[in-house]
Amino acid sequence: MAEAAKNTVTLNIIQVGLGLLTLVGLFYTIRYTRITADAAVAGTKVAERALTQLEAPFLAVHFVEQGINAKTVHGIVFDDLKYCIRNYGRTPAHIVELDDFVTCLEIGAQPGPMNPDRRGRPMPYGVIAPPDADTQEFSTVTHVDLFGGESGRSIGDVVNVAFFQGFVRYRDIFDDRYIFGFCFVFDLKGNRWVLMGGDEHNYCKKDESPEPPNTAVPSGDPRSVRSSLNMAFLRSRNG
Repeated sequence: MAEAAKNTVTLNIIQVGLGLLTLVGLFYTIRYTRITADAAVAGTKVAERALTQLEAPFLAVHFVEQGINAKTVHGIVFDDLKYCIRNYGRTPAHIVELDDFVTCLEIGAQPGPMNPDRRGRPMPYGVIAPPDADTQEFSTVTHVDLFGGESGRSIGDVVNVAFFQGFVRYRDIFDDRYIFGFCFVFDLKGNRWVLMGGDEHNYCKKDESPEPPNTAVPSGDPRSVRSSLNMAFLRSRNG
């Protein structure tokens, strides 16, 4: 009888031990599952950041024709300013809206930041800035009064300074909207446009303005998505 009772106690101890081992195993299983889940979430965030930030479009203004030339035999001359948007990023940017203008202020003055809710010119469907490439050319007039109404032509007669401001609204491959703002001042001595202002003038950020109108109109840009598809279709039809 005593031997049977001893065996029963031993069996109970073994069962309790097995139960404790099961609980310990369950604890480590839950902990490992949580660590694995956290690692998966962290990996997803890294991948998302790589796509949305590291692979995102990176836009800049590229001047084709400056529109102002301060180094001619006839003094300062004006013409249309021509430029394009260059994408230094790894994914394309779909240009939705564009606004630009050239103005002048007295020497020493600076233009204020543009209204973030201001609307630009809607771009036709398919105007894009491809990765490591340019959009089509855009132009604006530069006939500003640098001489304060006088008939001067040389740098010594200048009393005003020319500024080139604008913004580009665009979408990335995830259809998220961004706005890229820029501001340049014309350096007469260097005969070139140079960036000026702070983050309120030059920026790239999420666009919080109302959704722009849909302008699903084919573009004449030969580098646009629509033009590329049309060209491929014509080639297939013509063999």
